[in-house]
Amino acid sequence: MLGGLWTPERRQAAARHKFVITSLPYGSATTGQSWINEIRAVNPSIKLAAYSNAVEADLTPEVKRSTYEIDLAVIANNWWLYTAAGARVQWTTAYDSHVVNLTRWGATDASGRRFTEWLGDYVAASRAKYVGLDYVYLDNVWYTPRPYKGNFDFKRTGTDQYAMSPEIQAAWRQGTVDVISRLRERLPGVKVIGNADNDLNFPEYQGKLDGSFFECAFGKSWSILNRLGWARMMAEYRSQLANTSSKRDTVMQGCALNGVDLPMLRFGLASALLEDGWFAYTVSGETAPFWADEYGAELGSPAEPPPIAPSTSGIWLRKYTNGMVLVNPGTSAASINVGAGYRRLSGTQDTAVNNGMPISTVTLEPRRGLVLIKQ
Repeated sequence: MLGGLWTPERRQAAARHKFVITSLPYGSATTGQSWINEIRAVNPSIKLAAYSNAVEADLTPEVKRSTYEIDLAVIANNWWLYTAAGARVQWTTAYDSHVVNLTRWGATDASGRRFTEWLGDYVAASRAKYVGLDYVYLDNVWYTPRPYKGNFDFKRTGTDQYAMSPEIQAAWRQGTVDVISRLRERLPGVKVIGNADNDLNFPEYQGKLDGSFFECAFGKSWSILNRLGWARMMAEYRSQLANTSSKRDTVMQGCALNGVDLPMLRFGLASALLEDGWFAYTVSGETAPFWADEYGAELGSPAEPPPIAPSTSGIWLRKYTNGMVLVNPGTSAASINVGAGYRRLSGTQDTAVNNGMPISTVTLEPRRGLVLIKQ
């Protein structure tokens, strides 16, 4: 969940989960610390990550926004990315934000710090005020600067360079890593999870992040599942896992635009559980994180490594010490005999699927998943 924990409803809902990403104030830590304390009192083992963003700042800072001091610093030190003609760059017109020059060609402040160094210092000092944070979450860990295929004056020479050129892409990724490195230098022991628009299989990114966030792996028109299919989505998920230092803290997120789609939630969750990462499901417009019956399933630990191929029926499965997950990514229904000793979950949201009944032969429609537990 990327919003703040402003209401009791949000905090209560968040405390049920195992991993929460949230906004926390950069300035006074009093309110944020009270949120952390309240949630940890309910769920002592929860993992908590605080949101941060390095690639943009607001042109008209607002005192009420948590990024107010960051916006002021970018303006004061002229850390913007410009075109050769002197125009500031926007990667989206949805907000009043403009892109910051993350490269080592960027301007420096009076202390000789580039924006990436200043931001690492600022975020580290802010997050050091909190007790009980596990991660800093860094949004927009891009493989190349945006807008794609644009021409901008990254080198500040009065001429434009192509954003997609190998030199500029590498310089941009290095700038992102500079933020991460500065954070770790100033706040030893901090873990960083990055929202990656890529598989992190670049020299600059490999092993630099503790974890990653695979935003809207399915559910939107631009999602990898929707554009390129399940195999490509899983390849991205596996690659992000492999290219983080933890090999575990990659979050596959599903996005629901028109209310909860329980069959797709199960499909995404079961797909994520074929590997060793996390799963999140975000419902557009909801003020609190959604809780599914499957989240309460006591599967136990993986009883076998992630599968490298499906069964002969085309269904992918992975066994856990107290259950199993199954996925049919195909275009037609498929069946598999899982043997005796398993049952469906007992749920309240979709009792036709989660009816608690014993099951040995599972039939799954296309793009469907299922979680079973042992009897």
